[in-house]
Amino acid sequence: SIATALGNFFNAAGSIANEPTNSAYQQSLIGNARLVADRVRGLANTVGQVSSNASQALADVLNQANSLTPQLASVNAKIRAAAMPGLSAASPDLLDERDRIVGKLQELVGGSTLINEDGTASYLLNGQHLVDREIANTFSNASGTAVIRSDMKLSDLRIKVATIDSRNPVYIKLVMPPVAQLESNGTTPLLDANGNSVMVPGQTILQDGKAGAYVHLIQNFVPTVQKSINLLATQLVIKV
Repeated sequence: SIATALGNFFNAAGSIANEPTNSAYQQSLIGNARLVADRVRGLANTVGQVSSNASQALADVLNQANSLTPQLASVNAKIRAAAMPGLSAASPDLLDERDRIVGKLQELVGGSTLINEDGTASYLLNGQHLVDREIANTFSNASGTAVIRSDMKLSDLRIKVATIDSRNPVYIKLVMPPVAQLESNGTTPLLDANGNSVMVPGQTILQDGKAGAYVHLIQNFVPTVQKSINLLATQLVIKV
């Protein structure tokens, strides 16, 4: 851990302060300083890998969801065709398939399910339809490409909402970018102790499920840890 490496470094510094000309203490200080630097770099690399892994996992989850939304729309169409009020209802197999798909969607991206009066299912994310009966919307980038890649920024992700004419879809942002927090006067940016703007994390439609967890990692957890590592390294250099 960094704590252990820092403890050894400052112990070595204490020893050389008492005997500045002791070559063994000099080498110990140098060795422990290198170890601290290695640990800081190693932790920074690990946190960076967490972000990379989360981006890949988020892309995989959204692509899986894109394969499920048309399946749910198709099952809804079959349920609707099979149901005749007062005469017949959709088969249990169709209803089980409907429930299986919405259950998988909830696992992947959170959201909620609305079972309609005709037995079809509508699927919503924070009030926005991902599936509206027989209409399946998709996750995409800003240009409408449905395949999500791990190198896409969170701010580029959209829900591509189909319209009646199918020619002019509406694009809804999945993740809003962070914004600077303002002081009580509502105009002056709030600064931290180091003079940096205090940022308010952006809001996201993806609150729950695996996708919500990965967005939290990328948008909140990783930047917070990276900031802490940078602050630690800066303060250490200043103190030394």
